[in-house]
Amino acid sequence: EEKRRIEEEARREEKDRLDAAKTIQHLVLGSTIVKFSAGVTIERIITGFYSCRVRITNLPLNAKPYEVKSLLLDQGMEEDMFQLVNLRTWNGKKEANFIVEEEWGRAIASGIDGVDFRGESLAVEATDSGTLEGMNSNNSALLSITWRIPLRRFALRYFSPDEATRQLRSMNGHVINGQKIKVEQNRLPHTTVPDPYSLLVSGLPSDMSGEEIKDLLDAFSIRQISTLSYNENLVDGLLKNHIRTLMFNGSVDFDPSQLNASQGNRSLRARFKSWEDAKKVHDQLANKRFAFIGNDTFRLWLPDPYQITIPMQQYLAQKKQWDSFVNDTKNRKESTLHVRTFPEKVVLRVGGDDMKAVGMLKVRVESLVAGEILQDMSHVWFGSAAGQRFLESLCTETGAYVRYDWRVKLLKAYGDREAVAQAREKMKEELTRLSSLEYTESLTRNSIRFFVQRGVAALKEAFGEESVVLDISSNPVRITIRGGEDARHLLRKLLDESLLNTTTDFSSTSESTCPVCLMDVSNPVKLGCGHEYCTACIRHFFTADIKNFPLLCGGDDGTCMKPIALPMIEKFLTPSQLNALLETAFTTHIEKNPQLYRYCKTPGCKQIYKCDTSQSTKTARQCPSCLASVCMRCHEDGHDGMTCEERRIQGDPAEQERLNNAWAREAGVKRCPECRVWIEKTEGCNHMTCKCGAHICWVCMRIFTAQTIYGHMNEAHGGIYERNQPMVQDEDVPAQ
Repeated sequence: EEKRRIEEEARREEKDRLDAAKTIQHLVLGSTIVKFSAGVTIERIITGFYSCRVRITNLPLNAKPYEVKSLLLDQGMEEDMFQLVNLRTWNGKKEANFIVEEEWGRAIASGIDGVDFRGESLAVEATDSGTLEGMNSNNSALLSITWRIPLRRFALRYFSPDEATRQLRSMNGHVINGQKIKVEQNRLPHTTVPDPYSLLVSGLPSDMSGEEIKDLLDAFSIRQISTLSYNENLVDGLLKNHIRTLMFNGSVDFDPSQLNASQGNRSLRARFKSWEDAKKVHDQLANKRFAFIGNDTFRLWLPDPYQITIPMQQYLAQKKQWDSFVNDTKNRKESTLHVRTFPEKVVLRVGGDDMKAVGMLKVRVESLVAGEILQDMSHVWFGSAAGQRFLESLCTETGAYVRYDWRVKLLKAYGDREAVAQAREKMKEELTRLSSLEYTESLTRNSIRFFVQRGVAALKEAFGEESVVLDISSNPVRITIRGGEDARHLLRKLLDESLLNTTTDFSSTSESTCPVCLMDVSNPVKLGCGHEYCTACIRHFFTADIKNFPLLCGGDDGTCMKPIALPMIEKFLTPSQLNALLETAFTTHIEKNPQLYRYCKTPGCKQIYKCDTSQSTKTARQCPSCLASVCMRCHEDGHDGMTCEERRIQGDPAEQERLNNAWAREAGVKRCPECRVWIEKTEGCNHMTCKCGAHICWVCMRIFTAQTIYGHMNEAHGGIYERNQPMVQDEDVPAQ
């Protein structure tokens, strides 16, 4: 018996040790990996500025997350260097999306690309921007190139007009080898008069010989008219080689070219590693004629790099703002917003030539898409069916679209300022009505345990999960019920019952005192530090509105202070509750450590970066959301190749002038008082002639004519050569 007790104690201690050491990784802001340890303590942050996105495709449908993760682990990565965001079905296969520490991203992509996985050859790509929130990348590094197949035209002659007419009727529109040919009446030379004995044929396949065409259309003679040079078998290779040359042998892949017989054209799709590469090639091909396609131009299509979809109701409520956005960016090459409407949704696309301008527009679009959070209007009732009907009525009455975000339990409003203000007023009226249906009671010490263990559950069962709030952080503890008079009646009955059953045990008890309710522990939960809590009390502790981290044990009258193990927290929280807790801990950590982390400098951008205190000149990083280049040390625009001090001086005209003047005194150079260029005297007299034509006295730096300068130097300075102590420019000459 004693041996079993010792073994059980050892197993429990080992479990407590493992639980205390467990960590969790969580993705915030769409691209930032955060590692948490016991007490929801933040151990490590990889911001979006230092991460990239890795996409693995062609995985079998039965691929498991642990198998996909092992692909990265086998490349030498540690688990805290990446985050598997999703594993989804795509085009009949599985696709895995990772956020990966940047320095590993490209190496991982090249190491896994082409690897055999259960008989499938994997395809891997890494993109610099790792964000998975806001506007999505449109897989837009795909350039579609289309060109017209030059027409081969032939004139055919017949013995009689009837034969020509018969062939015209039977062969016009006929499809040969996937191409539709065109047959029409030919004209007499140098006239517009139809030639009844001759037909003009075009759109013929390039590999058909003249004799084959003559036999097919049963003519007695044939003559080729078109002289354009076009070889169908060589065009693909010539175009691909030209693109590779433009890329300086950079990474680009090609899909097989496709023939569109009905349109008489052929197309090729080129896949690049980045949108910038695709845009570069697009611009090099645009509006230029190429001999190998018959001295014609290419038709090019490159999708905008970012897009997002919003509900039609939101778009209609914000239509004035979206129209203003479109008008502001119309005909602007650097950044443009395109809007495409569908019956139930609207797709917004952002593109342009200048990626910095595109990034700024992208953030503005995302900000408008996010709407206005109505912090003071939040109420769980709006998430109910009745609440949804009320919000829909607001759209009809005010023109503002208001929705309840169930993930964060917040209301968001969309529309112009006046419409949102009207919606606010109507919501205030509704909140006043709802508040009249809520009833709050303060609980005595004897009633707390009853409601934690039984009373709250009874009320929730009767009126719904969101109808009851027990605030154990207030003093005294309060319980609030919503639901009208019947809800108040049941609450009063339960209050009476709680006072009558102060000594009743509703579950197993312990001799310990619960640090939350300060009563004997019921349904005990033992932490790794040895302190016990009531099951219901610790659950309410984890689900309360927590603002202070890490989460510590309050045993021994609040002196224990040991971090609570993550498995214990996970046990009592749903996945959504746990995510909310982790994000609150992250936000709190960033706000309390401004010396370690900063928000991106672009207005409205929510991304963060880690401050760099090194002396390296390579401190610039690109924001994954707005694409701005930011110096991690001085927090200004990126300035690779310069120190922060050099960048500051360069951007400060007054400091530049002061340093220039100090250098000039030391180097013995002066500015021409006429054109302000630097001039230097190396030998000879004090008469200096600037390239602007000014005649200058080197001693006092005043301007004279060529006829008067020597008289001035003799009279004012006692000669035309250097004095022992030259005068200082821009200071009082007579005093000197």
